[in-house]
Amino acid sequence: MYRVQKVWKTLLPVGFVVATAVMMFRCFVAGAPEEQSRAVIYKILAVIVSVIMPGSMRAMAYYIEKSHGRMKEYGIN
Repeated sequence: MYRVQKVWKTLLPVGFVVATAVMMFRCFVAGAPEEQSRAVIYKILAVIVSVIMPGSMRAMAYYIEKSHGRMKEYGIN
């Protein structure tokens, strides 16, 4: 049972990041410029932003979870 919980605890955040990145990318690309050269640069930047934003949100949540665990360990609330 412990192994299944560990797998879910790993897959859910990854799924959140991937799903959020895909949704953000689709929204960004919907407003892409028509000119080909500008559209390529726009789409590359959209990919970068779409991956960095949800990834950094998850990294912050992970940091908060770990800090909360350490605070409980040391008896700080």
